[in-house]
Amino acid sequence: MGYDSQISFTLDTICPCKEGEDKYEWYKQIKFDGSEDKMQKYTTLMNTYGQQVGIDFDFHGTVANTFDAHRLIQHYQEELGPEVADEIVNSLYTQYFTQRAHPSAPETLVKAATAAGVDKAKAEAFVSDGSEGMQETKMLLREQANNGIDSVSTFSSAPSSSASATVISTSASLETKPFIAPLRHTSAPVE
Repeated sequence: MGYDSQISFTLDTICPCKEGEDKYEWYKQIKFDGSEDKMQKYTTLMNTYGQQVGIDFDFHGTVANTFDAHRLIQHYQEELGPEVADEIVNSLYTQYFTQRAHPSAPETLVKAATAAGVDKAKAEAFVSDGSEGMQETKMLLREQANNGIDSVSTFSSAPSSSASATVISTSASLETKPFIAPLRHTSAPVE
């Protein structure tokens, strides 16, 4: 846990390994300075908001570098269009946030691609070839980081007299919006 990501929307772009870390412990240590009390408040709050939109968040599983997931999304967005990319994102969100799936494991990526209608053999071939689309995806991530985008969704808190937040940037489809809705409620730090 001794590394800092400059592009946090890839969860951990410079994680030294792809196997990742325990999601619950990572959130507790990185987001809440090791405080179990703050972590419990956060999970309770997120589960309350999630249940309102039909999401049963699971804070266990693995947090890891998500570059390969971004590479997959970018590839199929270019090849098959934004609707397919949205379906891939929806599957990735569901697997990661509710099913404890590793965000860039080959089986997670193939499952997401096939859920979006991609032929399984083509998805497996793309996922297994880690170099295809790598340079293009790195370039796009750098471009977004240079534009000040550092998360999905990017939120800006309103003035301190208000508890509301404004979404600055998100490409969420209709199906992924339920995953983003609870985040709107958590723009203020957990005390």
